[in-house]
Amino acid sequence: MDNSDYEDLRFLIVDNLKPSQDILKQYAMRLTTKQVDSTHYAQDVVSICQQKSYDVIFLGYDLGEDQKNGQQILEELRINNVISRHCIVILITAEVSQAMVLAALEHKPDTYLCKPYSLKELDKRLSNCVNKKRSMSSIYEALDQSQPQLVIERCDFALAHKTPYKAECLGIKSRQLFQLELFDEAKSIYLSYKDNKNCQWADIGLGKIALENEELEDAESIFRLAITKNPYYLASYDWLAITYQKKLQFLFAEEVLEQALDLSPRSLPRLKKYAKLCLNNKHFDKATYAYDQTYKLAHNSIHHTPENAINFAKALIEYVPELPIADAKRMSSQAFKYLNQMNRDFKQSELRIQSHILTACLLQQTNEVNLSREELDIGAKIIAKEKDNLSTSVLDNVSD
Repeated sequence: MDNSDYEDLRFLIVDNLKPSQDILKQYAMRLTTKQVDSTHYAQDVVSICQQKSYDVIFLGYDLGEDQKNGQQILEELRINNVISRHCIVILITAEVSQAMVLAALEHKPDTYLCKPYSLKELDKRLSNCVNKKRSMSSIYEALDQSQPQLVIERCDFALAHKTPYKAECLGIKSRQLFQLELFDEAKSIYLSYKDNKNCQWADIGLGKIALENEELEDAESIFRLAITKNPYYLASYDWLAITYQKKLQFLFAEEVLEQALDLSPRSLPRLKKYAKLCLNNKHFDKATYAYDQTYKLAHNSIHHTPENAINFAKALIEYVPELPIADAKRMSSQAFKYLNQMNRDFKQSELRIQSHILTACLLQQTNEVNLSREELDIGAKIIAKEKDNLSTSVLDNVSD
């Protein structure tokens, strides 16, 4: 691709290593006539992207200790719609573990590049991404505007003109048909392409239609076959777990999500669903571990919420009676640490009340009765002081 094809592109470089950042910046500056922006500070990326629209983001994965990583940044950019589908995100990483690759792919970078890499390889990846974005631009525009009928029309136009991105166009079109509840038309596409390369979406679509029709046995068979055909396509596990839940087979649902987490342990939405299933299935050891992992993984991410500490403490309260007293006290100390950090991060009276009550419950479980009473007294004093500012739902939640 000629350099003139890049001259109007706006680049953002995100890398915490200055030599690497400088190489990428010089590379981008040779391509574009626009200013090339860069940052080494992970916390800045979302606000930078909110202020300016970028066409290409070179996003480092490891951005320093106790910083958001590239996967977390990309997830936040996607979930909050900070970047459009037109933006090219190339994730650059020195880590090539299966867990990292699968976690990154779930958040859909346009491609990822492993260090060390050559500028020739970067050129090739960027060229492929630019070609695809430009070819699919009208479809992506309609998707960003949430106009499913227009998306279908533009996919049909691209398919009629022999687009090189046939599989993606068909996948997008079928999802819009599903959204419009045109299930027969969607099913026709799924059946035609379910055995084609890179068409795993067709199996998922067939399974979802079976679920819509309450054909739970068929849905289970479809999703199980999808896993057999492609065990690294993680959406199949999620839908199979949903199917088992609809069949009230909650132990099977837990097992399926556990298999997915063995492959890709960094998916927080999946980890939360798994933890809740474990808790409901009274597998308190697994629930406690899963909520502990949730707390740790969520720390710098969009998933950092008070519920992470609270859920860990609640699961641990259920698990403590099964533990030797020394282990119970050690894990309770971890819960106290999480609850204290929650109070520092979120500074809400109702959270302070909950943290004192949960702390009291854990202390009671480890036979530290006097300390438990002290925590309850502190919680009661906060309630008395803040009662006019607390909603009924908060008070009910505290009483639970």
